[in-house]
Amino acid sequence: MEGWRLLLPALAFGLAHSYQGVAGMISTGLVGLILGALFIGAGGNLWLPILVHGVANSIGITLIFTNADRLLGTLLFH
Repeated sequence: MEGWRLLLPALAFGLAHSYQGVAGMISTGLVGLILGALFIGAGGNLWLPILVHGVANSIGITLIFTNADRLLGTLLFH
């Protein structure tokens, strides 16, 4: 029963990103699930999920800025 406390908000978070298409809903739902699990694992402390979210965003922005995201996409999916 505890799992619903994590799964339902992650599902709602993913569905709220429907404007990004199916891939956007899945990826944001998974991110929500991971960050929620970190929050629960940290005993309700927000600092670990905040730090992980910031690092992930910084990596993503750097990949986009350097066009490395396109290279990774080509290597992984083509």
